[in-house]
Amino acid sequence: MHVRWLAAILTATLAFTGCAQSKTTTVTTTASTAMPAAAQSNPPGDIPDTQLFVPFKSTGAYAVLAPEGWSRSVSGSNVTFVWNYDGERVVETSGALNGAAVLGAIRTAFGGVKDAKTKVVTLPGGPATLVTYTSESAPDAVTGKRVRLENNSYVFRKNGKSARLDLWAPQGSDNVDQWNKISRSFAWK
Repeated sequence: MHVRWLAAILTATLAFTGCAQSKTTTVTTTASTAMPAAAQSNPPGDIPDTQLFVPFKSTGAYAVLAPEGWSRSVSGSNVTFVWNYDGERVVETSGALNGAAVLGAIRTAFGGVKDAKTKVVTLPGGPATLVTYTSESAPDAVTGKRVRLENNSYVFRKNGKSARLDLWAPQGSDNVDQWNKISRSFAWK
């Protein structure tokens, strides 16, 4: 029915504009068998490649990028950004943290810490200790469900201060590029 209607409109339009003065125009349409492109579906916890980031400047001594639209909570110079099971947090402390203190703080912040590994990395914000590990999420407020998380914590030190940048997402998420962008954005003011 729609094909006949479209053909009638096209024929009338051609006749009106003088394009079909002495010849008959036949419009043939065929039904398309092509399937529409599937919408991109990111696994739970993946930060989309199209995610926008906005700068956050603390009342303390640092600045960092954060995903736009994530909920934010600020306490003094500390900040947390969350979206579903994903998160970013910066905790500033006075005094330089050693390895044992860093792991103790991580175990306090995250439950069920396993597989912790540390290494020193060089980032634009300066050298940092990177701690990679897995942990358990906080329970979902509605379902009580917990998920296993992958975590990267970067500890930056400068002039007797430390800042720990925590990044987490459900295990198996592919956030390498986004986490690199965030960790490389950390800067002391």
